Amino acid sequence: MAPVRSRLTLKNKIDIIKCYDAKKQSIHELATQFKVGKTQIGTILKSRVDLLCKWCDENVNGETKKNFIEGKGFEIDHVCYEWFCRVRAKNLPISGPLIQQKAIEIAKTLGRTNFKASNGWLKKFRKRHNIAYKAICGESSSVDHDIVDDNCNTRKKTN
Repeated sequence: MAPVRSRLTLKNKIDIIKCYDAKKQSIHELATQFKVGKTQIGTILKSRVDLLCKWCDENVNGETKKNFIEGKGFEIDHVCYEWFCRVRAKNLPISGPLIQQKAIEIAKTLGRTNFKASNGWLKKFRKRHNIAYKAICGESSSVDHDIVDDNCNTRKKTN
């Protein structure tokens, strides 16, 4: 039976590296212990240098950086994504700069004056929510539903 997919935190990855180095556990044993696939363990061990550097950078002065999901940016992200969904439901086109502008407005209303909706933030926002820029086209997006309803009601009355 294949292990359940799980997303490991940086700390979990460091723990895997420590177990591998200290206890000389095999990849199979580590995969079983951490309930992940052997391929994932292999990838972690191959990128051990980068992961350890990242871990050291994040643990400067004994403080760890908060994960985005737990941080203050989560609320801005959540509200902005809800707005995005409402606007797209109306079949209105949305550009990157428009999302950035709306995120800045949301941040101001939440009292976050130091928030910057940079291009990097936009790229990560799109990646987090699987947003792709595609043209809204076709007959379904150009139909005025009020006219269709009126036309249907008129036809029902004549039949």
